[in-house]
Amino acid sequence: MGRLKTNYPKRFTIFAIAYFILFSTFIALRGFQAVAIDVKLIIVTVLIIYFNYIDLKGSKSFHISFNIPVIFYIFLLYPIKFILPYSFILIFIVFFVKKLIQKRNVADAFVISFFSSGVQSSYILLGIYIFHLFYPYRFSHIGITQSGALLLAFLSMALSNFLIYCFINYILMQNKISKNDFTIFVYSSLSDLVLFLLFLPLYILTVNNMNGMALFYILAVYALIRIFYNILSVRVNILVYADLIKKLSELVYNIDDYDSIEKSIVEYFRYLKSNIYLENIYFYRGTYENTLEITPDNKKIFRYLLPEIRSLTNTQYKFCEIAKGQIKHYPFKVLYLCKTNHNREIGGLLVSLLTNNKSPYLFSFSKILFNRLNAILDLHLDKKENRELLENIISILVSSIEGSSKEVLTHSKRVAIIASGIAEKLGYSREKTELFKYAGLLHDIGVVTYSRAIYAKKSKNELTDEEWNMIKNHPRVGYDVLKNIKSLGDVPLWILDHHERYDGAGFPNGKKGEEISDGGMILNIANVFDSFLFGKTYMNKVPVNMAVKYIIQGKGTLFDPDLINRIQNYLEAIANNLIKNTEH
Repeated sequence: MGRLKTNYPKRFTIFAIAYFILFSTFIALRGFQAVAIDVKLIIVTVLIIYFNYIDLKGSKSFHISFNIPVIFYIFLLYPIKFILPYSFILIFIVFFVKKLIQKRNVADAFVISFFSSGVQSSYILLGIYIFHLFYPYRFSHIGITQSGALLLAFLSMALSNFLIYCFINYILMQNKISKNDFTIFVYSSLSDLVLFLLFLPLYILTVNNMNGMALFYILAVYALIRIFYNILSVRVNILVYADLIKKLSELVYNIDDYDSIEKSIVEYFRYLKSNIYLENIYFYRGTYENTLEITPDNKKIFRYLLPEIRSLTNTQYKFCEIAKGQIKHYPFKVLYLCKTNHNREIGGLLVSLLTNNKSPYLFSFSKILFNRLNAILDLHLDKKENRELLENIISILVSSIEGSSKEVLTHSKRVAIIASGIAEKLGYSREKTELFKYAGLLHDIGVVTYSRAIYAKKSKNELTDEEWNMIKNHPRVGYDVLKNIKSLGDVPLWILDHHERYDGAGFPNGKKGEEISDGGMILNIANVFDSFLFGKTYMNKVPVNMAVKYIIQGKGTLFDPDLINRIQNYLEAIANNLIKNTEH
């Protein structure tokens, strides 16, 4: 038999089991007091079973729970040493059976049953202790003292319920608690208070042995609560789904990094499962390379489900609902959304539901979610395709530099490392830092127009005026070669400016000061720094500390002084890293 596996987070599972064991130990140490089986006990048992099973659920943070007020009053009917272990075991069994019916996952059923029986019993017990603290007598009629004790008991249970809710979501589930969560919790507490008051006459009828009237009253209260729930749940659903849409629009990810996108969406899916009644959720999207799959749980289940679903429905449908039981061996109702291209399915969203939720909010939200996920993936795939195209273009251009001079290519690779290193230290985005790498590789693309005779000359004095003018013009040639490649952004402008000096004595345009682009100035620093570190045909290389010193001395003449002040402390580390990499 395989090891039982739960879908709940590890922290929550450990907490549920530990709490159950501790509470069980507490009950065992208190002892057990037997009572006679009578009609009242049978009615009490039926109530506990029934009201634990039929909770009215609007969302996971809002539901009207009949069992809390019912069990509170039941605790007042019997000795604690009897009713505490009796109700504790009964709640556990009911929850376990209910979860098996819903999920058919034994491990999950155990975990939520451990948690629910322990936590529910403990804060009802707290309410009983608070009530008896202020009214230690037999409670058989309503008065001012009894009402005050009941109110304090309710407040203590509501507060403990709120603290447990915050602890579970923030600490165990690691979900952020929003303003809407607090609002919804207030609605839930209001519902609990109404139930608490409505079931008070039921207790009075029962304690005075008016069982027939008590049963009639239960039916009347249940009908009233259904009406109350339907009115309140509309407002709660709006709050829940408004919050989900807001969080969907605030997803944080790196659009260039699929792993970052997947992590962000999986975290959002987990948040969905903690707020609305989903069994699971799965998004997939086919690409020319493979199929991208995003789900917080097991992907194998959905790989099995997809062929089954496709056999039930036309994949051209944008949205359809698979009824519970239509898919063999899968006991959940499924919402299926499909994305097609030229009548060919390229992706989809599967949402399996724990309940037969007919909420139009869920249907509409699923469409919004599906469209948003596809928009994110579309942008990621478009950028990936553009980046691959750009890298192919750059590879061709770099090959042309290599054909002209391997020395220039080696220099360009080093300048790319220095320029991207400076950009990273300045805190530029990953995307902009990548552009500096491209700029470094291509900054001397204009030299492909040189004749080979120019490379053989070791100083400016050996150059003719025509050759010197050609050299001074190579930034402009590079700009002209690259200016129509839109995905390079400002790289062509940086290359045009990479020989400009802060004092205006550079070329090709004699720009000075703030007229020079920041990227052009960074390329200028990287270009000169590399010349100091590795030498040129017309100059010898110098040690790292001297190269750094010369760069700093160039501020205000060669370089922007503000930029040098910002990067001077990083230059030595960048140089050492470059030298280390070039040695391997």
